[in-house]
Amino acid sequence: VVAPKPLNRTHVFKHQGAGGFRGAATYMDRGVVIHPTIFREEDRELAAKGVQAEIMIHPGALVTTPYDMMLNQMIERSRTGRHGSCGYGFNETKQRSLDTKYRKTIGMLVEITDHELREWLELIRTEYIPLRLAYLGISEVPAPFDEFLTYESVVDEWIADLDYLFQNTRMVGPNIINKYANVVFEQSQGLALSRDSGYFPHVTREYTGADNILPLIALDQGNRDIEVTYMVRAYCNKHGAGPLPYEDPELKYIDETNAPNEWQGAPRYAPLNLDLLFELISADMKKYGDNAYFILNM
Repeated sequence: VVAPKPLNRTHVFKHQGAGGFRGAATYMDRGVVIHPTIFREEDRELAAKGVQAEIMIHPGALVTTPYDMMLNQMIERSRTGRHGSCGYGFNETKQRSLDTKYRKTIGMLVEITDHELREWLELIRTEYIPLRLAYLGISEVPAPFDEFLTYESVVDEWIADLDYLFQNTRMVGPNIINKYANVVFEQSQGLALSRDSGYFPHVTREYTGADNILPLIALDQGNRDIEVTYMVRAYCNKHGAGPLPYEDPELKYIDETNAPNEWQGAPRYAPLNLDLLFELISADMKKYGDNAYFILNM
């Protein structure tokens, strides 16, 4: 076996899978929240690095609007105790989509006209946002978000991003995995950020372990062996608010993927906590059953 040559390329992946560097296709299942603007930016960045992988999306995936992103940032800024957020609108997209009146999946959006799309965005802007703010006890939209709501260009640019997404992806169901001899499932965040990790409210709205993978594995007719690889740094880190056992302000690392930003603040560090690490891994591994084994990659 000849080992592949190093790629000498780096990229912080957001929507597309890291396998794109090797020409692998990416499939985003219904649990992924699609951000058209971020997708377009990333797709162009990767194209400049020579990556043009096939991108497939489950039609049931939710879609973030500029107003979800605005609500996310505004709510986080209003809190006296930060929850920790990337500021991209993930949680607010999930929250809005609980009400079928304001919920549209990527598969629904591809079927409607431009006029209907604008009507939906206007409904979110004029009706949903006031309802959401009233529920949270926020009496008015603060600056600069109040001006953001008046910009028609925000809608035009987002629709252009959505159109780019449609032109550069295709809608497929989860059975697509049966067409590939080897399938790699990637998770976007660490186990301690899973909604069931016990660290609420400093968690994501989603599950970050086996929960989203198991339904897809169940569709596989090949009965393939399951190999689970957990990636961990040689230290603990947390980007954002919330508990970090044994945090040490004196620890500093060069980390280009976790730069300080307004919503998460600065990265924080602690020595590697093996007890916590294996507690999280053990809880996740139990979900796979007896036909799986794991590798810890440090």
